[in-house]
Amino acid sequence: MSTDDDDPPLVSERSPSLARARHEYAHPAPTAAPAMIAALTRLLEAEHDAASLCAVAASLLAAAAPAGDPAGVTGDPAGVIADLAEAHQARCDALARTLAQLGAAAPRPEQYSRVLARDPDDLRYGRSAAELIAAAAATEDELTSFYTRILARDDVPEPVRERLLGHRSEQADHQAQVAALTPAALRL
Repeated sequence: MSTDDDDPPLVSERSPSLARARHEYAHPAPTAAPAMIAALTRLLEAEHDAASLCAVAASLLAAAAPAGDPAGVTGDPAGVIADLAEAHQARCDALARTLAQLGAAAPRPEQYSRVLARDPDDLRYGRSAAELIAAAAATEDELTSFYTRILARDDVPEPVRERLLGHRSEQADHQAQVAALTPAALRL
């Protein structure tokens, strides 16, 4: 039986895995800010969760409900929530760039872990339009709390803080858009 010492793996300069490793780890995270990098990575995962949930909710709303849901839903909920999904995805991309500027490699989508309470797959089980909107509203609220916790930290670099304040402002607008779709009594 051979061991790794007997037959070391062939790694050439043209090896795709070596190229990926060099690309992703060319600028390792500074040791002074690993907690900040971890917090921003968690925020990126939360934004991804919100984007996924909003995309599923929007598709279900678009497929299910004719205009004027009897539960008091107003406006175009599928369109509003689809726009939110796109905005969350754009913020995922911005957070990935921010992590790269800090010297860290953002996780790839297949490496994300679920950090928000609601799972998009749970929305597929016979939910009414009001329940879908309430789930989106609760997700927006939970995501806002992520931004609040990160911005309360002392170790956030000033350029990153400014970016996150802009994201939190957008997030407040999202909360208002979702809240306008349905009466407050229907929120989860």
